[in-house]
Amino acid sequence: MSTELQICGEKITIESGVSVEYMNDIAEYVNSKFDELKGASKPPLDIAVLVALNIADELFQERELTGRAVSILEKELFDI
Repeated sequence: MSTELQICGEKITIESGVSVEYMNDIAEYVNSKFDELKGASKPPLDIAVLVALNIADELFQERELTGRAVSILEKELFDI
């Protein structure tokens, strides 16, 4: 399914198997990350890289938390 999104003021067409609502939620999230750095006096590519790094950092932190939670549950439930 083809979805047109607005990211950082640019129209982008994405081919995806997920719902339009889901893609719009992702675009909204990415745009909010751009807005956090809007005041930075950097070229657009630098801001895009910073946004990508911030989102990747969030992902890595969530994975770490999830891994810890799974370890705790395994220990509690299965005495591993």
